Amino acid sequence: MKKLITSLTLCGVALMAAPISVKAADSTGFLSTGKTEAEITFTAPDINKIDPINPDNPNEIVTSGVNKGRLTQQDKQVGFVYVTDNLAFGAGKATLSLGQEGRYQGSVQPNKGQVTPNDMDNTSFDWGKNFVVEVADTRSDLAGNWKVKVTGDKLAVPDSNNQSKGIPPIDGAEIIWPTAHKNSNTRLTNSGNGENGAILAEQNVTLALDGQGASNMIFQAPKRGNGAGVTALKFDPNDITLTVPANKARTETYSTTLTWTLETTPPA
Repeated sequence: MKKLITSLTLCGVALMAAPISVKAADSTGFLSTGKTEAEITFTAPDINKIDPINPDNPNEIVTSGVNKGRLTQQDKQVGFVYVTDNLAFGAGKATLSLGQEGRYQGSVQPNKGQVTPNDMDNTSFDWGKNFVVEVADTRSDLAGNWKVKVTGDKLAVPDSNNQSKGIPPIDGAEIIWPTAHKNSNTRLTNSGNGENGAILAEQNVTLALDGQGASNMIFQAPKRGNGAGVTALKFDPNDITLTVPANKARTETYSTTLTWTLETTPPA
């Protein structure tokens, strides 16, 4: 009898030591679900509150050291955000043109325009040595179809210096803008370091200083979807050339006013 009990006890221990396999239920059903709705509303900023961008680094927005200059806005969603407001030729020492056409390189005078030497320390771009025109287009329909043109008054001695002298303006003077792509010193960029479809005039633009209101297209966003964001055009002033016909200039200081206009047309 004792042997039987011992055998049964050992058998029970063996059964308890054996691994027990439990199979999980095979189910792919969801016990519960939840949803989250996410949204964002975009509003167009006022052109007057948009800061210029660095033409050499379009991702850099310039918030100090640069005064936008003399701008007039007629639309809050598309317009100029910067136009260099001074340009000098010959720095007051140009050789008088006698017997042959005179050609003079441009320069920007930082102490006369939007930027002072101290201000230039606040930005990585040298605004005092470049001629810059910038356009912002924040229209939500990406209408594009804008053009930037420039006109020039006659090259003349200002009235304040011309009293009783009767010096006539110079006929035939022209300014040549280097917009041709082969000129590496002229650069067209846009915010975001991408391409927004804005393009330069394919040929260098010769602007007649005739005061007749004829305009010349410098750069444009030619169709819908082009020109969004901020588009910056940078010239090296040394590449901007003033030509003066022979035997026209007197030993006086002449000046002209260049007027930049942004025009839009309905999308095609």
